[in-house]
Amino acid sequence: MTFLIGYNEVITTLKKAKYEWIIFNFIIESGITLVWTAMCKMILDVVDTAPKFSTLFMMLLASLLEFLFPFYPYFQELGA
Repeated sequence: MTFLIGYNEVITTLKKAKYEWIIFNFIIESGITLVWTAMCKMILDVVDTAPKFSTLFMMLLASLLEFLFPFYPYFQELGA
């Protein structure tokens, strides 16, 4: 969406936004990611291939970053 809307529009909107809502968004997003990690950990525990929680959390964050920034050159160099 950011690519379609334009980075300048997103930055302008973020400058106008209340910081409390931005912080609230990050708290909610962190909670969702932790629950998502716990769900994946439980599924992988059933099949006996579960990595540590912190490792799985970092893997999920990396996949989110690649999804959010598909045009970022670093990810393109990695072949993502």
